[in-house]
Amino acid sequence: MPYYESGHVRLEYRTLGPDHAEIVVHLHGFPQPSDVWMPIADRLQQEGFRSLILNQRGYPDTQVPRGVRNYRLRLLVDDVIGLLESIGSTSAHIVGHDWGGSVAWSLAHRRPDLVKSLTVISMPHPQALARSLLVSSQALRSWYVIPLMIPSLVEQVARFFPRLAQAWLASTGLDDKTAEAHLERMQEGPHGLTGPLNWYRAIPLNIMQEPWNLPITPRTLYIWSRGDQVVTVAAAKLTRRYVAGPFDFEEIDGSHWLPEEHSTALVELLLQHFRGGRARIAP
Repeated sequence: MPYYESGHVRLEYRTLGPDHAEIVVHLHGFPQPSDVWMPIADRLQQEGFRSLILNQRGYPDTQVPRGVRNYRLRLLVDDVIGLLESIGSTSAHIVGHDWGGSVAWSLAHRRPDLVKSLTVISMPHPQALARSLLVSSQALRSWYVIPLMIPSLVEQVARFFPRLAQAWLASTGLDDKTAEAHLERMQEGPHGLTGPLNWYRAIPLNIMQEPWNLPITPRTLYIWSRGDQVVTVAAAKLTRRYVAGPFDFEEIDGSHWLPEEHSTALVELLLQHFRGGRARIAP
């Protein structure tokens, strides 16, 4: 795979599609491998788009910098900016799922000039998520974040009680086979799950550093699944408040894991959104 340097971190990415086509940057979540986007990217290249699938820092097949500070959201956004600069691109369609959605929101805050369109899947705007903790059952659904932030805890559970870790992931809606495959993949690198988990452990560092008060101005599509066991409908619908530009909200039947479950529906919505239309699933 091609690679580039972001600061002192070497990152790899996949590319599919014509060299001079419109660019789509795909940002995966936790604990997904970046190739979860491949079926979607393959379909987009057939429609004339060029996909860049970033293997984000801390994950297998890329560098795992030590220290939680190296996983601040500002640096994760700089990785995306560095990817675009490395290929000489001035803008791209940005698509993020789960934690990749958080990176996408932050990029749209910091560098709206780089965002031709924004699509976020299964991750509400951070301010919407924070507000929903007070007005819905979102706090109960987000309980898992606390143990993920405790140093070494989840690594030890996954090492000595792998079935327990898989059962937790399956409880979020991911099928058992995929949950097992994702967790095994995440542990292939020299530091195992520590890199991906440092994204959660850096949350306290992000709270005061992100410009969440700035409105989102790029054209935005937010996709939420009715069966999402992680994100409440309150958090999903509150997202509209924080987008000042054109905004579409689409619901899909499914769990939190839409790239794995509903790639065909996502491609349909993405193509409509990229082409400037209103994104809707055909009845």
